[in-house]
Amino acid sequence: MLMPKLPSNKIDLLKQFANNGTIAIAAHGFNHRDNVPTAENSEFAGLPEALQVKLLGMARNSLETAVGTEVISFIPPYNQYDAATLSALEDAGFGLLSAGLHGPAINSSLAFLPGGPYPYRIRQIIDSAIANGHLDAIIVSTIHPYDISESGAELPSFRNNKGQISIQQIENVIAWLQAQPDIRLVSVAELIREKEDLSADRLNANRRLRKSIISRQRLLPKALNLYPLDGLYYPADRANSMYAWQITVATIFYLLIAAAVAFPAHRLLSLIPDRHERRSMQMATGLSMLGLAAVVFKSMFSGFYLSSATILASLLGLVAGMAGHRWLHSS
Repeated sequence: MLMPKLPSNKIDLLKQFANNGTIAIAAHGFNHRDNVPTAENSEFAGLPEALQVKLLGMARNSLETAVGTEVISFIPPYNQYDAATLSALEDAGFGLLSAGLHGPAINSSLAFLPGGPYPYRIRQIIDSAIANGHLDAIIVSTIHPYDISESGAELPSFRNNKGQISIQQIENVIAWLQAQPDIRLVSVAELIREKEDLSADRLNANRRLRKSIISRQRLLPKALNLYPLDGLYYPADRANSMYAWQITVATIFYLLIAAAVAFPAHRLLSLIPDRHERRSMQMATGLSMLGLAAVVFKSMFSGFYLSSATILASLLGLVAGMAGHRWLHSS
């Protein structure tokens, strides 16, 4: 039996906190090594399922033997896993996976609880959630030893522009959270016991909302409050509702913009004498092409986003106005 490389005093501390319900112990891989020659570091994704079952089973058994308590949660190193990992986790006796939102999620016996913001952002995220009325979500803060200033560890290079947080600051945040009437601190065990929806459907609904082109390109005014807030894990029905509203409102929003240009364009062309109509149409077409080129140029360097989408809808409205004028004029 392989045993975790932890000094006895740390194992005793883990046992003490696990026994009194302060913490829930999770497995974080077998050896946290990059085992797969892919573009992204991965200990499990890409390995044969049988090997994943073996590694996960040994990791779980050795950890349970060391701490003397059941371990059902798994946090994959580098946040990387694949469909074979999900099957392997079930075979190895795990019940919950906590990773990022980008991995596969299929309906199974597994619960899914994705990690969230680093501790120094917790208060900012909760303030935003309260201000926007997003009070039905879960927030899972991801904390590493190097996040805590007293650990003496330096932040890794990919986090070197972010700050560490002290134990006192963490205690202050927890005290502040406990004082908020709309916030409840809850353990993983409580979520499972209370039958909180931690299904693959919820994970997929949140992923679809966050990866929608409207969310990624910010295609609606922020004041409409239809974007998912950073760090929040929404209930499936809330995420699905927000996604549906995004599609509906974006469709209406851009149709109104197009119509607001199409009708004046048609009316203006109707007022132009016939002898000048061809030249006017050519000028309008030229302006449309220039506008389209400007949208393409801007999108290449700074993304598409709301301004470009508004211009594009206006150009389509102008084209529709010209086409409508020609159709009415010819009939």
